[in-house]
Amino acid sequence: MSTNLAKRRIHIPARHWTAFSITVFDNVLLQLRGRHSALLYLVMYHHAWQSQRKKVHASLATIANWSGLDYRTVEKCIRELERNGFIRRGSTGTLRSRNDLPVWTVPAAEFDMRKEGWVPVPSIIITRYLPACPACTVLPLFLYYQNMQKLNHCWPSTLELSLRLGWFSISRRRTYDALAQISNEEKWKELGTGLPLPLTISRVQGSKPNTWNRHYQVRAIYYHHETRKSLPELYLNKEFSTFFKITAKISPEPLEKDS
Repeated sequence: MSTNLAKRRIHIPARHWTAFSITVFDNVLLQLRGRHSALLYLVMYHHAWQSQRKKVHASLATIANWSGLDYRTVEKCIRELERNGFIRRGSTGTLRSRNDLPVWTVPAAEFDMRKEGWVPVPSIIITRYLPACPACTVLPLFLYYQNMQKLNHCWPSTLELSLRLGWFSISRRRTYDALAQISNEEKWKELGTGLPLPLTISRVQGSKPNTWNRHYQVRAIYYHHETRKSLPELYLNKEFSTFFKITAKISPEPLEKDS
């Protein structure tokens, strides 16, 4: 898909979304084992993508601020990401210098959008939600699933989510706890982030009698299908564009067929 076509179907200002290569979800995240390595990688990828030269000039202290993680956790995650070749340090910079900063590259962020698959992720997911709550690390993965069929919901199993985020080796319970934390209005308010609830979970009757499926929806985005044959168009939901003061084209009223 050409970038021109991307601009036509994504009604979010270019500086407010990042194209995550499918490689991130099909390869990189699967191999991570650190508790917060996936979060830190997503943050580094975002900043690399947003940079014109696909390079990140940042100290570990700055990266800690971006991610909401403490300095020692950042160091640990960086070691794993570097060891696997998922990020590269071009120069180490000078300690305590404000000008000579370490330079980082993220290989997966350097790809041809016309030849490889990618997932549009609103920047607010990375810059506001991940630092506020590590459980939100699962949100880009839900967008990956929603993007497959350009739907406003998806239905991956908790086991698949755990495996794809590298959380299974830590604790599968972590995935259940994360989903509850970011989809329950009361639990979300208790965190004190002040941000809109990021996820909704609905129970949908399955194809077999007395069976139910869980449908997940990232509330920040909305896929609109004008007709069955037309290309789906991606919008930032009005609640989020208003809250974050992002000037974007308002999405049409949701239709039953879009849900």
